[in-house]
Amino acid sequence: MFYDIMYDCPYCVQSIHIGHELTSDLEGTKVGLINSLTETIGHKCSAKNEIVALLPDHITIKESPPAEIEPDYLEEISPTFARQHGLPIPDEILAAIGCTVAWHSLVEHELCRCIQLLTGLQKEKADALTAGMSFRSLCAALSSLIMQILREDDERYVRFQSAMGRLQHFEEFRNQIAHSVWVQGDDDSTARVKTTARQWRGVQYHVEHIEIGRISAEVLQVQDALNEFRILMVGLPGVFSRLFSDADDESGFVILSDQ
Repeated sequence: MFYDIMYDCPYCVQSIHIGHELTSDLEGTKVGLINSLTETIGHKCSAKNEIVALLPDHITIKESPPAEIEPDYLEEISPTFARQHGLPIPDEILAAIGCTVAWHSLVEHELCRCIQLLTGLQKEKADALTAGMSFRSLCAALSSLIMQILREDDERYVRFQSAMGRLQHFEEFRNQIAHSVWVQGDDDSTARVKTTARQWRGVQYHVEHIEIGRISAEVLQVQDALNEFRILMVGLPGVFSRLFSDADDESGFVILSDQ
């Protein structure tokens, strides 16, 4: 609860607003607060024409409606997670960046599991092969395995290509999000800044304003693409039986719901 700290001067009969206090236990903090104020704060009294010490008996603390609290003060006394950790961006954007990175890691994990299922390798052996592979290499290996099972004129092959393309698009988006410096403008907009130095192009600075809605849309589309990929995988010969052949194997898919 927020409280206003007021002082009623007995000399010049002024009611002065001293500051705000945020507490869930008013009685427990009231004595310490009053003692602290009387020791550190004085009042320019017009009746005495001098600065006088605050008298504890004339300090009152009353509940303050949230609307009367200045936004800047609210952030000062209750800083966001991002600002607590030195990042000048809103928590909502920070969470969206983290969500993007987390989903990319999940996609990589599932591609590794797909390779395991198509090769028939035990989990640890498959992990030994795929753990150090880049995202591009995982996609190349998996597509090569699928081509050994499906003909190019197979409708499932086309759907695999489409789903893989959407996963690769998300990987590019994730790289943009993760490998940028994030800043907040004077108008409270958030932008990512990327510095490049390519051959015959010199140093270039790329600034792009990104809305939270766009990040959300990209994450939702990769969820849909990964679900499509999982459904197609389960329909391939031998995959379903391998998926449930070992109860201790953690390579099973979980189809995400829109709910």
